[in-house]
Amino acid sequence: MGQDYREQCLEEKGKFCHICDDEEEIVVHHIDGNRENNDLGNLMPVCKSCHQRIHGGSEGYEEWYEKLDSKRDITFLQREAEQRPFYARPEAWQEYHEVIDFEVKRELHRRGIRDVQERELYEVMLRVGAENPELVRDEFLELRRES
Repeated sequence: MGQDYREQCLEEKGKFCHICDDEEEIVVHHIDGNRENNDLGNLMPVCKSCHQRIHGGSEGYEEWYEKLDSKRDITFLQREAEQRPFYARPEAWQEYHEVIDFEVKRELHRRGIRDVQERELYEVMLRVGAENPELVRDEFLELRRES
């Protein structure tokens, strides 16, 4: 992956701590402890504070460290995804993000899931639409009536 492995990791996995969700002072952690293993599946963005606690062996961080290790199997590679533009009216984006932030992410966080990424949410929304075409059709017709 070369010298840009840090930038690629942050681009593909997000610029936030996958332990505490902080967005300040993000570094890239080598899950297996081998700084020579720069494979994307071995890298995880974490904040400097959590990174120091992991390497310092602070109490309670064994559980989080194990969670980081398990994430190697579910690494999503951006280059494997089909990317298409997605345009929506500003009010639709606002409504979407309010629902996601206050209902979906809050419940996922309550269940211990703190590493929610937008691309995962978009994928879920596409699946929901594909599984419920009648809802998509009805919402589309409603949108057209409002226009």
